[in-house]
Amino acid sequence: MLSTVRFRIPKAAADALHLRHVKRRARQASVTDVRFDVDERRSSSVEVKVTCSIAMAIFLVGELRAVGERAKAKRDTALDNACSQAVSSAFKAIDELDKASITNSPSKDAPASA
Repeated sequence: MLSTVRFRIPKAAADALHLRHVKRRARQASVTDVRFDVDERRSSSVEVKVTCSIAMAIFLVGELRAVGERAKAKRDTALDNACSQAVSSAFKAIDELDKASITNSPSKDAPASA
């Protein structure tokens, strides 16, 4: 099942990730579903709207954590906080999609309609 998640991340975190190159890095990391888009029209000067596959969202979480760790080592608390917020947004979007798929899936115990 291919699923798409949508979430917003702080622009500071998006800029630090160099989103232009994220698909290439994901392919190099053997991510199987590299669907990824940034909606420039619906993004603000503070946040960026991301639409991607679950596999890419998970890849982005890893990338964001790495950027956050580098920011923490440099004592850049603003970037570290932006990365933490982006990770939370990605996990929340994945969790909401998971809950929606459970709610929308037919139950094995439900009676079959004739």
